[in-house]
Amino acid sequence: MLRPLLLAVLAAVLLTGATAAWAATRTLDATAELKTTKRDGLRATQRGDLDARPFGKGRLVLRTFIQKGKVNATFTAVIGNSTVKGTAFGTVEIKKRIKYSGTARITGGSGRFKKAKARSLKFTGDGPLNGRSTRVTLSGRISY
Repeated sequence: MLRPLLLAVLAAVLLTGATAAWAATRTLDATAELKTTKRDGLRATQRGDLDARPFGKGRLVLRTFIQKGKVNATFTAVIGNSTVKGTAFGTVEIKKRIKYSGTARITGGSGRFKKAKARSLKFTGDGPLNGRSTRVTLSGRISY
């Protein structure tokens, strides 16, 4: 009697899409060493190696637009045959180095990260004044 009831409850949960509540939430700790590959006025595209726990190693493309002390960015990480995409916003400080900090959001992905989501990730960048390279970090909680 109990077994059919458990099977009925399990079937109802699966059919209503409640499995999304079971998506794993993990701590993201990512660092990328990027080189500028394209610059157009206040816009730049940077690419480089990514080390992201729990994803693994891969490549990151960061596209930034800096104006009036603010940075807006989009990024795509490629890890194996999967991708993670997101946006970032923050403030810029230009003194002896170019530094920015703010928040990022994971907006989706493909492959094993197809359902990746995150909000309020910590986003930082640090590079020399010549803008040729940047070290970027992302940290916080992500589900996928």
